[in-house]
Amino acid sequence: MHSPSHCPTSPSARRTLRIHFALLVWLLLRDLTVARATAGLALLVVWANLHGSVLVGSLLLGAACVRQVRFLPWAVAALAAPLATPYGWSIVHYYSSVLGNSALQRFASEWKPASADPVAAVGFFALVVVVAYVLAAGWRQGVRPPAPLLVVTVVLMAAGFAELRWETWAAFPAAVLATDVLNRYQRGTAEPRRGRLIGAFITLAAAGGVAALATESPSSFEQTLPSRAMTAGARYADEHPGARILADDDSADGLLWRHPELEGRVAFDDRLEIYPAAAVNAWADWILGKRPPPAGYVVLVASSSNRALVRSLRTMRVLYAGKDGVAARR
Repeated sequence: MHSPSHCPTSPSARRTLRIHFALLVWLLLRDLTVARATAGLALLVVWANLHGSVLVGSLLLGAACVRQVRFLPWAVAALAAPLATPYGWSIVHYYSSVLGNSALQRFASEWKPASADPVAAVGFFALVVVVAYVLAAGWRQGVRPPAPLLVVTVVLMAAGFAELRWETWAAFPAAVLATDVLNRYQRGTAEPRRGRLIGAFITLAAAGGVAALATESPSSFEQTLPSRAMTAGARYADEHPGARILADDDSADGLLWRHPELEGRVAFDDRLEIYPAAAVNAWADWILGKRPPPAGYVVLVASSSNRALVRSLRTMRVLYAGKDGVAARR
């Protein structure tokens, strides 16, 4: 999901989110202690300020803590962790508007069901088959998987079929579950040491991910943006103060990120939850080349990835056309 202060997400930012999730899963697989529950809460607070997927971690930690009476305060705190942002209680509106926004499926394949793009989901399908085979083989040998880990895996896999974006999260507990079943007979005196080594590795990896994100240059956030097309559109808007801009899903955020002076003049950005669904769907139709742009917008910007839109803009008064995209005016 997009955070309220959304900006283009860099590769290291995505890695940091995955490390957070992996670390939380590792904590939950150990015997729950005050120190581990508190560490999990601290992890959620950081996560809440990075990405909306903190809801997954919040539910997992809350479910783990609620099983023991003495950890009920930690369970409540885990469920409240998504509120630990500068937005406070108002973040609830963000989550409800995103999760209930069907228009999102028109812009990103990750919001579509696995059946909508079987090629993109082939790795997920293979994971499901492998895990199912390992569980069946283990069951025949009398190996029973840990119930909490099994439930988490099944729930996230089911969510992965509903929306592709959950496949990444499902892979973490699925891999741990399959490994646990395969290695159950090897458990012995070496396990505590192995557990400490794994914990130390994940902790170092998490610290490294946070450090990489903190030291990353601004340019790394702009690698996929149609930079020259955006610059041409922004230059024209600067020369014509009354001009309003309609940009596609790949460039709208980038325009505001690189040219904050355009605030209030760009029709949409990636915070789709703040716009009416009808308006978002109309925007999607324009991006897909199914309808002309609405009246009132003088500057139009498109990334090369939206081919139908690029072809349409090339028939107008072109301000810039290149490999990265097109900027045109009416």
